[in-house]
Amino acid sequence: MIIRTATLEDLDHVTKLTYDAFHDYPLFNVSTDKPQLQQALYFLLYLNTLANIRCEDCFVCVEGSEIVASFILKAPQQHQISFWTYVKVGGWQLPFKCSPKIAGRIMQNLSQSDDVMPEEFGNFWYIDTLVVSP
Repeated sequence: MIIRTATLEDLDHVTKLTYDAFHDYPLFNVSTDKPQLQQALYFLLYLNTLANIRCEDCFVCVEGSEIVASFILKAPQQHQISFWTYVKVGGWQLPFKCSPKIAGRIMQNLSQSDDVMPEEFGNFWYIDTLVVSP
């Protein structure tokens, strides 16, 4: 198995792998409108993956020619991607790509879950997202 930095060519595959792993996760269950929820979640995961690829924080595990896992590794003091980075990678398209109301609820839940992390955690490396193909 080879572990390497993810590239833009990996974006769609990593986004799908992440979506498949998390689409039923209770944290993201913010609407009964399943098609709108799926669209919003997929777009937000796409943006997050793209932002992390651009920041060189996203890695893939490749076996043969297939991506079998992906993870986001955050360096100390760089745990958060800036709002402007998300805007630059396409976040400005959010109102046109999905329900802003549903996307906002998902982001609010993510923000609340981040609030439980201790302040001193900023001095350590950590894995933000880890997904493995079935």
